[in-house]
Amino acid sequence: MSFNPEVIAACPKSLMRGLVIEKIEKSDRDAFHNALQSALDLDVDFLAVWKQDLAVAAPFATSHHLDLITWTIKSPEESRSASHYADAQIFEGLDPEELTRRPQ
Repeated sequence: MSFNPEVIAACPKSLMRGLVIEKIEKSDRDAFHNALQSALDLDVDFLAVWKQDLAVAAPFATSHHLDLITWTIKSPEESRSASHYADAQIFEGLDPEELTRRPQ
């Protein structure tokens, strides 16, 4: 998994390969959509997008049969929201065990 398409292209296709796409807020929508399209050229297995960009990336990932990973989930609320779109989540400062604990 990398932001750099050259790194992904250099990895053997026998490995699971994924493109991390820069946040829309750091680039723009056109650059974001171009990055999504480049994922097809790279023949990746999954896309990784920022949690706020899930709703934009999800239809593309679904239509091209790509798994969708999101970053960086920091709270149970963010996890619940991301679960509507993402196949997997990358956590920071959140113990995933918190998501399965029942209140006592």
